[in-house]
This record gives sequence, C-alpha cells and structure tokens, in this order.
Amino acid sequence: MRFAGPFASSFSRLAMNDPRPAHRHSHSIREDPGPMEPIPFRDHFTPDEVRRLRLGLVPMEMEEKWFVYCEDDTLYFHRSWTGYCLYTVRLEAEGDGYGVAEARVATEPDKYRRSTDEYECALLRVLVRDLLLDEPMPFPRRDDEPPDVPDALIQHRVVGRKLSDRALGIDRTAFPDTH
Repeated sequence: MRFAGPFASSFSRLAMNDPRPAHRHSHSIREDPGPMEPIPFRDHFTPDEVRRLRLGLVPMEMEEKWFVYCEDDTLYFHRSWTGYCLYTVRLEAEGDGYGVAEARVATEPDKYRRSTDEYECALLRVLVRDLLLDEPMPFPRRDDEPPDVPDALIQHRVVGRKLSDRALGIDRTAFPDTH
C-alpha cells in the first residue's frame, strides 16, 4: 500500500448548519450489511470527537459517496449510491475518552472489493479522521492500483468531494451535545 498524499478533495458535511445527528433513515440504505469480518483498526477519541462522530454525515450531492450514522455507539459507513454498508466501527468508553472496540469490513465480493487489512484500516482512518473529524490525513492507494492512475482520480472514486468545515468557516464544536 502506498499513500497518495493528503486527502484534498472537497465534501459537504451533514446538513452544514444543522447539528442534528444523521440516523439510519436520513438516507436510503440496505438494512442488512451482509457478511463482514473484523479488521485491526484502532483509534482513541476524546468525548468531543465522539460527539462529532455521532453527528455522522448525510450526502447532499451525487459526488458525495458516503453516508455515515451512529446507532448504539456503532458507526455505520454506507456507500451513498448503493446503500451498502462497507464498514462498522463500534466505540466503547476507554479511559478519558472512547476507543474502537471493533471495526469490521464488508466481505461480499458483489458489494465491495476488499483489500489488505493495512489498506482497509488506512481508508477507514481517512473516513473517520478526515471525512468526519476534519483532520487532514494521507490518502491510501491500493497496491493493485495502476501507477498511471492519478491520485486525485482515485480519491474522487473512493470518497468523492469533500469541502472541509475549515474551508467553509463552520465551527462544529459549537454544536450542542447530540447523544
């Protein structure tokens, strides 16, 4: 796996000025995630970061490729066009914040072309840290990506557009607690 440089596309966030959290009915999804298997994704979040993660993300344009919501301390990452759930991340209280109790990735080949654990964890970190928490992260490339495919094209294909809250002047820390 290689990194394609910083994640630098643009994406609009959950209802830009609406602090209400996304929920399973905020977007069309397939209810049954199908077969999934654990991946060794680990991270630690402050209570404020968890509050922001629980807001999720609702796609507002076709170029936005992810729908994310939190239910019972589990984040569900669905592809916005197909409604397929490709990742889940279960959070649990840990020390002064929250840790990842378990992360899972879809394994059904008709839904998703699963890669190595290293790639899946790196992509999930981009989705969590960059897409949801607005922290710039290096974007991973699969080992099987042809070298002549531009990084920006890969990022767009996987994540779509992302317009960071910083670029929009939105302070999500000002939103009230949503859990």
